[in-house]
Amino acid sequence: MRFTNVVAVLAILSLAAQASANSGSLRRTQPKQQEELVANNDNETKVVIIPAQKQPTTVVEAQPVSDSKAEKLRKARQDQEVQTENTIVEKLEESRLKEEQQRRAPVRR
Repeated sequence: MRFTNVVAVLAILSLAAQASANSGSLRRTQPKQQEELVANNDNETKVVIIPAQKQPTTVVEAQPVSDSKAEKLRKARQDQEVQTENTIVEKLEESRLKEEQQRRAPVRR
């Protein structure tokens, strides 16, 4: 498909979408359209350019999320588990360090 044909198809689809959107009970003002002729060696293609419509600003407001009692208990349990795991890992690493120092002592002599 040639580029000019692609542009024409896109313009037609844009117009069809706009016509479909405007067919409801709400009336909207039509944006001004500009027409351009795109010429190549074989023929001319009419392209309709529709400027973008300004959209209203959307503001999202919500109440601050507050944790439920169950969520607070779950977080407390998870924190306790992390502390327990850290204590176990610390003791394990201390034990490994002592064992390594004991293995190293006879080699040094």
